[in-house]
Amino acid sequence: MVLLISYIHTGNTFPLGLSSHENIGLAGMRERVDCAAFKFFGHLAGMEPSRLAGYIFRKRCDQVDNGSHGASSSWCRPMKQKLTTAGWNNVWAARAVPDDWRDSVMERIAHQHLTESRLKIVGMSSLAVFHRLGASSVPGWLNRALNHPGAILRLKLRCGGAPVMERVGAMMKIDRPMRLCVMCDEQQVEDAEHFACQCPYYATERAECLRRITEIADTERAPTLTRAVQNSELALFLGDGALGELPAPKQLAVDNVICNFLKVAWRKRSKLWKLVCADGNEWRLK
Repeated sequence: MVLLISYIHTGNTFPLGLSSHENIGLAGMRERVDCAAFKFFGHLAGMEPSRLAGYIFRKRCDQVDNGSHGASSSWCRPMKQKLTTAGWNNVWAARAVPDDWRDSVMERIAHQHLTESRLKIVGMSSLAVFHRLGASSVPGWLNRALNHPGAILRLKLRCGGAPVMERVGAMMKIDRPMRLCVMCDEQQVEDAEHFACQCPYYATERAECLRRITEIADTERAPTLTRAVQNSELALFLGDGALGELPAPKQLAVDNVICNFLKVAWRKRSKLWKLVCADGNEWRLK
């Protein structure tokens, strides 16, 4: 599962933290830390003032409200800001939490972090594919990245972690219009969509992939999948939206075909890509 949270390339960690909660159903580290802080606030607020910890907690909160210099480094000071930001001014003022505090914290903080995540993703070019396709909807779909090379590549392509020209050019400060595919003569920027859906260098492999998908889904009523196959859509190769129209066994069969296509196409690409890379580094051009 670590593979789904961070990806290693060129000696650096590629973070998926912004999209991990939405994409694979895991809370990000900041979200978990915030939840723990709010729950601890509730724990302290539930202590009787006659207890030393409860007494100190309330005194610190009062000092924060009064602007006392002694509270400048207190844990209660950032907690007041967190509660205010989350819309819980009343909780801070009362020094008390409702009975459903733990459930309320989980729900509201998850929503807050998910909203922040989506806003950040919109402005990140490396996550353009993820923003366009959205989160996966088929249970366990992304878990295949743990054991299938094609599924691993798909995950990289979804999160901007594959060394296509568009991403390598960005790292090397090359203007985007100049990040052209070196596998074909189409004069198109090589991004995830060009590689998976358009590049004629993989036309034979792609056609076979689409043929096999059509064969598997032959008797099923799957209009979204049919349209995706006919148009060679990005959502077919890097998303899972169309799979929901198929029964589970055929979902897996179609997904296998797609992952195998990505694996074979990438292997074919790698032979030429090595010729334009410096010192065996797939993230740096000569």
